[in-house]
Amino acid sequence: MNVTTESRQSEETPGESEVKFRLLFERSPDAMLLLDGDVFIDCNQAAVEMMGCASKEQLLALRLYDISPERQPDGRLSTEKVRDLVAAAFREGSLRFEWVHRAVDGTDFPVEVLLTTIPLRGEKALHVAWRDITERKRAEEELRERETQYRGIFVSTSDALLIFDFDGTIVEANPAACKMYGYPYEELVGLSGKEIVRPDYCHLFEDFKRQVRASGRFSAQSVDLRKDGSSINVEVYGASFSYKGQPHLLAVVRDVTERVRARQMLEQRVEERTRELQTLLDVTAAASSSLELDEMLSSTLDRLVALVGASRAGVMLLDGESGELEPRMLRPERPVALDDLAEMTRACHAVIAGGEPLYVPPDPEKGFVEPGALLPLRVRGQALGVLVIIGPQGSAFSEGHLALFESIADQLGVSVENARLYEQVERAAVAAERSRLARDLHDAVTQTLFSAGLIAEVLPRIWERHPEEGRRRLEELRQLTRGALAEMRTLLLELRPSALIDAELDDLLRQLAESITGRARVPVSVEVEGECALPPEVKVALYRIAQEALNNVAKHAGASQAMVSLRYIPPDVGGERGGAVELRVSDDGRGFDPQGVALESLGLGIMRERAEAIAAALDVDSEIGHGTQVVVVWKDTGGEEQL
Repeated sequence: MNVTTESRQSEETPGESEVKFRLLFERSPDAMLLLDGDVFIDCNQAAVEMMGCASKEQLLALRLYDISPERQPDGRLSTEKVRDLVAAAFREGSLRFEWVHRAVDGTDFPVEVLLTTIPLRGEKALHVAWRDITERKRAEEELRERETQYRGIFVSTSDALLIFDFDGTIVEANPAACKMYGYPYEELVGLSGKEIVRPDYCHLFEDFKRQVRASGRFSAQSVDLRKDGSSINVEVYGASFSYKGQPHLLAVVRDVTERVRARQMLEQRVEERTRELQTLLDVTAAASSSLELDEMLSSTLDRLVALVGASRAGVMLLDGESGELEPRMLRPERPVALDDLAEMTRACHAVIAGGEPLYVPPDPEKGFVEPGALLPLRVRGQALGVLVIIGPQGSAFSEGHLALFESIADQLGVSVENARLYEQVERAAVAAERSRLARDLHDAVTQTLFSAGLIAEVLPRIWERHPEEGRRRLEELRQLTRGALAEMRTLLLELRPSALIDAELDDLLRQLAESITGRARVPVSVEVEGECALPPEVKVALYRIAQEALNNVAKHAGASQAMVSLRYIPPDVGGERGGAVELRVSDDGRGFDPQGVALESLGLGIMRERAEAIAAALDVDSEIGHGTQVVVVWKDTGGEEQL
């Protein structure tokens, strides 16, 4: 067959060869031309279309300098460069190069040119083939741009980027990786991945290689080693990666050492807070689980001492008949000198008379080596006694401790009252029949706040005889429980100061109002108008002022209702007046004469100091018999936080 084919080829006439050449020339998708000197003597239709000519004659009338811009991309004149290239083609017999042509409409476009010498009428001419490489050039440019972008990302990213071959050797690293591991680039490249991983985590590197091969993805947390031997906590994300045409492994390594440390510290703080909270819950449970007074006080004080690390805690109670203060419980038990007892009794009388807590900081010069806190025990404005807390030597009570003590004192006051009421109920139950007990209880509770513990204790017996009364008591239990829940949330806020910053001010005010309603049985409504983002210190100050004002309502106002209003005032359109926030706390209680009350009384001094700290205006408006109104206005002066 080969012989036959060669025979046929050898038998082909020159005319047949010319016909074949003409067919290939005319039908080629590439532009083809014949060049004799600097004159085109023939071309195909593809060349006509490429140059945007109307006909073959129009193209053949053009010269080389007519179809090229003045200069090529390298800056050389097209006329000079084409002369050199044509000469080279004649010398070599064939030459391939890239060129920029200009179509008849003035559009420049790149082409790949192949010049081949051919015999023509006894002389040498050039066969010219053009191929439009515009799309290829565009693709190459896009590829170069992507490579530049990827290289820029690789170099500038803050995460460490490492490229490994499948033997686990580092073949490329970015500056962030060199900085993270403490190696110069020349030393880091070439290391095995195992050399930068702590020995007990080397198995993860093997997992990394195996999983990337299997699934193309990998992620893990590891502990790596710097050049100086120190450890770093890292997160590693891996993927299969083509590098220089070969499969490799790409690892993105993020230093999370600070995050791990912060998480460990947070876990430690959470653990500490959890212990405190658990103790607080134990204190509250102890105060409500038993209605036997001494048992309840002993358990509550033991929990309290454990909570704050106090050296001791005690309760002084007013005798209901004589009105004298008597020491009822001290934990842990220890002898107390008569002089110390007398001095403590005088201080407790002062606390009851003033209705405000007394905090005594350590003062070695005066002989006070321990911090002390004396807090009145009250229920519905009636004094029951004083809670005394003595801290350990060399310490001081924090603001969170003080707020916590006040809440515990409020709860303890209710528990003391409940225990006394329970004793009364038990005595009545022994002397009277069940129906009379129910009637007496009904008459008594119409004016008295029973705790959840007392209601739960007597509810089954009441329900047996009077279902309707039982339902009413159950609703009272629900309200008291809701108030207790709000109070617990307030306590949690004091245990976690950051929660004050995280929570919205309107939510804090509603929670505060609910706790006051549950504790003092004074309905407190909350109205909020507008919204804005407040600086943390402003939010906390406004919350503390509202807290102080509502505590005054609960303790002193004798009000039937109160209202908290929070209004956000946006800035005017022209920007001449900035935004503002107005907090208003009002009640319909007995009121007082502002001119006749010292700043230290009713917490007015504390409220004023908090307002001054945030450059806010505080106004207290009160009139005897007409209630009290506290108004705070904070104006935004253009700080970082904007209304």
